[in-house]
Amino acid sequence: MNPDDKMLQSTIKERYKIIKLLGKGGTGSTYEALDLQTDQKVALKRLDLASIKSWKTHELFKREARVLQALNHPNIPGYVDHFSNEKEHSFYIAQTLAPGRSLEKLVEKGWHPTEKVLKNLATQVLKTLVYLQSIHPPVFHRDIKPQNILWSDEGKLSLVDFGAVRDTYTETVSGGETIVGTFGYMAPEQLRGVANQSTDGYGLGATLLFILTGRSPDNLPQIRMRFDLSRLTTSNTFTDWIARLVEPIHEDRFPSAQHALTALRSLGTRTTRISPPKNESSLIRSERPSSLAASIFGAPMTLHRTMQIDRPLSEKEQETALELIQDTMNDVGRFSQIGSQIRWEPSYQQTGRTNILFRLRDERTDVIMFDNFKNVAGGYFGGIGGGVGGGVGGGLVYLAYEIAGTIGAIFWVFGVTFMALFFARILFLRVANKRIAQFDALEIAFNRKFVSKKSLRKHKIKQTQTQEVQQQ
Repeated sequence: MNPDDKMLQSTIKERYKIIKLLGKGGTGSTYEALDLQTDQKVALKRLDLASIKSWKTHELFKREARVLQALNHPNIPGYVDHFSNEKEHSFYIAQTLAPGRSLEKLVEKGWHPTEKVLKNLATQVLKTLVYLQSIHPPVFHRDIKPQNILWSDEGKLSLVDFGAVRDTYTETVSGGETIVGTFGYMAPEQLRGVANQSTDGYGLGATLLFILTGRSPDNLPQIRMRFDLSRLTTSNTFTDWIARLVEPIHEDRFPSAQHALTALRSLGTRTTRISPPKNESSLIRSERPSSLAASIFGAPMTLHRTMQIDRPLSEKEQETALELIQDTMNDVGRFSQIGSQIRWEPSYQQTGRTNILFRLRDERTDVIMFDNFKNVAGGYFGGIGGGVGGGVGGGLVYLAYEIAGTIGAIFWVFGVTFMALFFARILFLRVANKRIAQFDALEIAFNRKFVSKKSLRKHKIKQTQTQEVQQQ
């Protein structure tokens, strides 16, 4: 007998009477059940230990229960109970049963909401995210998608399935990185196991695109790794607002849910389009156009290079590509694969946050090369500044004070600081330009290996604009 059929009409923990199956995933199922103690309907989520491939799944399930216990928001179904069944080797989480159907089901049934309804929906999601980000420690859902958002006939929204949730305390203490989420709705930084206050906003933007187009965002046309929104029928201001949510570089998105909500509320009175992020065509970006660090070091803090190969690489070609990366980067590195995503990173992160990603699609392969130099800049400035300032400046500042008084001491301190910045800048640019040279060499190697002269027209690699860090 099917395990789900066996569960129907059974009673769990002598309290929860199973009514029907609501949904089923790879590692468990969710049922509608009647709580015999309160006579209220609940959603009972079951994790079957026999079906999990890693204990990390069990850890995430326990984390979900712990986080849900601490949440109290009208758009999040209330926590009821969690427990284990040793006889069945399974774990359960019970929550109040949320009304409505998932956005995925509604769109499949032909749901076409007005822009006003979409703004209401987005507002409710953002209010929920603002709440999650305001508690201590902040909580990131990490799996905002149509399946996890329920919409009732009365227009009430419920955010469900916190199975991918991360709270910053766990992230900091454990130091582990787990890639969770759903391709198409997952922000690019999640492929590196990273989440921030703009990550869930990306999932909301991708969900809105699904509602407006009826297609998974992963299958939508893109221009330079950005979604092509030119065919959307929404107003210009709302379209630009969505585009800001789904920027591939997280620094170009709204910094938090509160910022996105404030911008959304202002659309009704706005007479001009939302300005796109500055340096829009540049693939090497600073954390902010006015970044102090970028101004000091003479170069932006982030390198982001993309390529498109207009065919899916075969398994043999994938192995060849990975060998080219190892040879060019002069490092064996570490490889990992999640679904259609292949990721390479150095054996140790010397420059900051280096990643090379292959996203295998049905008709093409996207190649993404990324490095974040913020930690490098901070490390050089801190190390050199501390060494020069403490080792040299500290001993001589008193001498400068004795010779020229307070003004002399102040000028000496500024001089030492300038020296530290000067030498840190030189070292930083050497590291940045070395990485750019390696990325350039990879592009040339990919062209030579995957684009023969005979098949150049058929297999042409399209390269987006690049902007190099120039040494001053």
